Amino acid sequence: EAVQIAVASAQKDGEHLEDYKPSRVSFDSEKKQWTVYFDHKPPGFPGGYIWFDVDDRTGTARRLPSD
Repeated sequence: EAVQIAVASAQKDGEHLEDYKPSRVSFDSEKKQWTVYFDHKPPGFPGGYIWFDVDDRTGTARRLPSD
């Protein structure tokens, strides 16, 4: 579900996820927070990724800045 929320947020931001590799996901059980990463497909570029924190309790996504 966290991935679906992150995908919807990325698309709302105008991102074309077909330009990115499949997402990577991690969960912080202490913070009750998912982090969903999307890395740009090769050849890539500096800052060629997007990532979102998704609150497990509320389902709220927050985009984090890339380099």
